[in-house]
Amino acid sequence: MTITEFTIEHKSTSIHLEWDVRDFVNDTITWTTTKDYSAGELEFSLKLPLEDVGTFNVTNGDIVRFQWDGVQVFYGRIFKWDIGEDYVANCSAYDNLRYLKGEDTLVFPVSTGTERFERIMKILNLKYNNSNLAIAKLEAKVCDGETYFSMLQDALDQTNKITTDGDFFLRAIWDTVELKQVYSTGTTLVIESGGLLSEWNYQQSAEELYNLVKVIKDTTSSQENDETRKTFSTSEAQAGASIVHYGRLSKVEKADKDMNDAQMRNKANQLLAELNKEDRLLSLTAAGTFHSGNLNIRAGDRFTAKIDYPLISYQYDKASQVEVLAEKVTHHFSDNWLMDLDCRILKGD
Repeated sequence: MTITEFTIEHKSTSIHLEWDVRDFVNDTITWTTTKDYSAGELEFSLKLPLEDVGTFNVTNGDIVRFQWDGVQVFYGRIFKWDIGEDYVANCSAYDNLRYLKGEDTLVFPVSTGTERFERIMKILNLKYNNSNLAIAKLEAKVCDGETYFSMLQDALDQTNKITTDGDFFLRAIWDTVELKQVYSTGTTLVIESGGLLSEWNYQQSAEELYNLVKVIKDTTSSQENDETRKTFSTSEAQAGASIVHYGRLSKVEKADKDMNDAQMRNKANQLLAELNKEDRLLSLTAAGTFHSGNLNIRAGDRFTAKIDYPLISYQYDKASQVEVLAEKVTHHFSDNWLMDLDCRILKGD
């Protein structure tokens, strides 16, 4: 496997140039994607031939296209570079999610996550795909001087709380920003000992575990202006066995004003079910591979991992086979193509 396209395109009002830089690659090309509302990044170094220094020069804003073995991997722009006396240019390029770091002031009426996503994509003039629809209606909101990332994270976090099959997130596929749901990102990829897998690390964390949840609604009437006379309605759910095991770990969630008692109880029970469990994480290093024939594994994809470790077998019934969600993926493109994957275990078979 090898680089099949690696171009840098320079555009300005007065000039348009494009260079094929495959022969200039100096070292491993690193491509990183995460699921945490940040842009995908391509890091690379180019050894500039002395005879071309006067005609070819990297500049911020240049468009980068990178394909590996005929597969479109990365489309974005250079935002940072440096060069030394060895004439090696070290570059960092970001995909189109980078533009969501921009700030704006927007007023959203009652609308869905999909509608807010579409509005922001149109403001930024970005290609987008919203095949997974976030259709839950959200309250009107004024976003004053916030990043587009922050606006969409707030909308999708709310949507994920409302819908049972939520877990919406953003990612870029080539030059298109996608609104995706985790349930739609399954692959047939299997990474296992004796196969693609070379190293692994398993971790359990109770850092974000809560075993007592209170849902609280402010019921103060408009006549009661004195802070000392504020009144609240509370619904509580707790897991007694978990409290004995871990100690009391409490979480407070505010309820919407129009929620009734039954809805508050349901919300408390739902949150308890979500929060009263440990995170189980797998970090993997594996040989690089495609899935579905022509796609690279990236953050947000689901796949199967088979790890021969007794504790995983105990937790998930069936030996080592678990379904995982890639939270962060780093590809190291070279003659020895490797992937580092930080994953959250979803379930075992």
